[in-house]
Parts: sequence; structure tokens; C-alpha cells
Amino acid sequence: MMHTLIWINIMIKKIPHSINIFLGTKKKKKRVVKRRVPKALIDLKVVKPLRSVEDLTPVQLAKRSPIFRQYYALTTFIDAKLRGYEQALIRQYNPQGYAEDEIEVTDNDSEEEEEEN
Repeated sequence: MMHTLIWINIMIKKIPHSINIFLGTKKKKKRVVKRRVPKALIDLKVVKPLRSVEDLTPVQLAKRSPIFRQYYALTTFIDAKLRGYEQALIRQYNPQGYAEDEIEVTDNDSEEEEEEN
């Protein structure tokens, strides 16, 4: 659940930027920044991997509504992608002792990050 909240928070921060790009009101240079992932977050991903919904058998799923089955399919797809991302960070952390994550930022985003630090 915590992983989902972190991911949602990141996506919410990107919404205003996405709207500006869609409307064509702002054109900013983008760049990729590498950041180290805290050890505590890696440890949490090892102990408690991401899982938004519990696994259902085909029989259990057949008893549910079509809308729920669509939601379940989408949720399990997203979970699989995020678990793959988590596993990549863990595989990177184990041999190196640290993991780096890449994030795409615009010039304004990087200025805001510098002000926070």
C-alpha cells in the first residue's frame, strides 16, 4: 500500500506539467537525473513487495462483475510492472551496495529540488 501511495504522489506532481505540455503553454528542457535509492526503501521492497490486490483464482474471478474483471486485469498488469521495477532496484543494490533510480526532470523541477535540499 505504501508503494502505491508513493507512486500516486509522484504521478500527481506530474499532472500540472503534463497539462501544460498538452496545451502547449510551456516548453521546457528535460533531462534525466540519477538519484540514489535509500537503503530503507530497498529493505522495505525486499520484505514487503508491492501488491495492490490479492490473487484470485479463475473461478473466483468468474463470479465477479465484468467491470471488476477489467479493473483486476489492469491492476495486476500495473503491479507486475512495478514489481519488475522493484526487482531491478534490488538486483542493482545487492552487488553494488546501492541502487540508482533515473527520473526525468524539467528545468523548473530541478530548481525546486535544489530549493528543497
